[in-house]
Amino acid sequence: MYSLIGRYNLPFLIATILILVLIKPDVAFAAPTIVDPMQPPAFALKKFRLAKLKKGRQVQSSQRKKVVKPKPLLLTSILIGSDRRVAIINSKTMVVGDRIGSAKLVRILKDKVQLVKKGKRIDLKLDNELTVIRKKSAESQL
Repeated sequence: MYSLIGRYNLPFLIATILILVLIKPDVAFAAPTIVDPMQPPAFALKKFRLAKLKKGRQVQSSQRKKVVKPKPLLLTSILIGSDRRVAIINSKTMVVGDRIGSAKLVRILKDKVQLVKKGKRIDLKLDNELTVIRKKSAESQL
């Protein structure tokens, strides 16, 4: 049988190994590089990153300019009893001293409430139509 490390093949084998190592070391010892077949080409990745960077800058600048408008205050009803006074503003039940946003409720009267916001007094009045409707319904129940 023919052997690779035979008497005549040993110099040939050594010469082949030396050639592979000295001339092309990357071929002899390089591990095969695995490339993701689903990865987009380099130019497409660069274009995507630049677009994302521009979009991020636009979002940041638009967030600075965005001003949140406060919800208008709407007085829905006033309830006055012998021992307490309650006002309903923006669907929230409030008593004197409560806050809605930056406004503080300071007074509850028969047909209006008074709030203070940044040192300015705000009067919220009940809608006259609502008051008339309530009076009619109260009279009809008697």
